[in-house]
Amino acid sequence: VFFFFQAEDGIRDAQESRGLGDVYKRQYMKLAEEIGGFAGQLTEHGLKRIVIEYEGHVATLNTKPLTAVVLEGLLSPLMDSVNMVNAPVIAKDRGIQVTEVKHDREGDYH
Repeated sequence: VFFFFQAEDGIRDAQESRGLGDVYKRQYMKLAEEIGGFAGQLTEHGLKRIVIEYEGHVATLNTKPLTAVVLEGLLSPLMDSVNMVNAPVIAKDRGIQVTEVKHDREGDYH
């Protein structure tokens, strides 16, 4: 499973010094939740590896919450009690390798 996150120029400028600001929480977290949930619905067999790739400004942020939300969405079709706090632990316990890849380059989609 491969996920790709890229920041938009307007978000980068507005969030430069705000850390986990409102835009980050609303837009990135919602996107991570939707992508994880979508991939979770498509998954028919046991997962072995997940690669989440962050590009642009989002790669400079703390991406652990985003990764946790993706894992929550991905695992939620399989179990009722998964949340963003326990999803990374559940993934590890199930032997799912989770890899975050970060690129500071700007992609083609900005």
